[in-house]
Amino acid sequence: MTGETIAFSRSALFAASAISILTLGLSAAVAQQPTPGPAAPAKSVRPIAAMGGLGKDLKDLVKKGAALATKMRCASCHLPSLVGQKQMPRLARQRVDYLFDAMKAFRDNCRAGADAAMTAVIVGASDEDLLALAHYASAK
Repeated sequence: MTGETIAFSRSALFAASAISILTLGLSAAVAQQPTPGPAAPAKSVRPIAAMGGLGKDLKDLVKKGAALATKMRCASCHLPSLVGQKQMPRLARQRVDYLFDAMKAFRDNCRAGADAAMTAVIVGASDEDLLALAHYASAK
């Protein structure tokens, strides 16, 4: 029985030594890597100008968004003030770029866990329509 204990101890010691050598080698390799620069801003915080909103009269865009919101019956789920209810999220005072990206993901059916009713309502809307809806909701 003593021989088995010694054999176990030797293999455990060998394994510990091997792990230690690998760890030191990995640490040295990581230390030699160049330091990365600052991270690029996330896609969702790109400026509104990049979405085509610059140069448009925002009041007209909000009016167009209000007309679309009425036509699409946004208030039936999100309430007339767009503050949301129960599982329906608040749209009022959200960032324009967030709303635009979220509605685009619903429209293009690539949002994980998307609500089928929302996808059905927004399908066929153009990017310009989504931008107008986003400005309207953001201005509420």
